[in-house]
Amino acid sequence: MTGNETAIREAAYFKWLEAGEPCCDGLQFWLEAQKAHPVANPQAVMDASIDEASRESFPASDPPAIKAKQPIPFQQKRRV
Repeated sequence: MTGNETAIREAAYFKWLEAGEPCCDGLQFWLEAQKAHPVANPQAVMDASIDEASRESFPASDPPAIKAKQPIPFQQKRRV
C-alpha cells in the first residue's frame, strides 16, 4: 500500500468514526477521503496554491494601470 492510500485510508476511518461508526462497507467515506486528498484531486491543489498566492499579493502594491485624464463628471438625478 502506498503512502497516499494509507493517508486516504486513515482519513476515511476518521470520517467513519465521526459519523458514529455506521454499519456499511465504508465506500462513501473512502470516496470522500479520496476526493479531499491532494494527490487524488490535483485541481484542489491548484486552487489552494492560487488562493495562497492571492493572499500573499493582496493588497496590491502597484498603482492602477489606467488613470483617467479628466475626472468623470458626476450626474445628479433630477427630482420630479
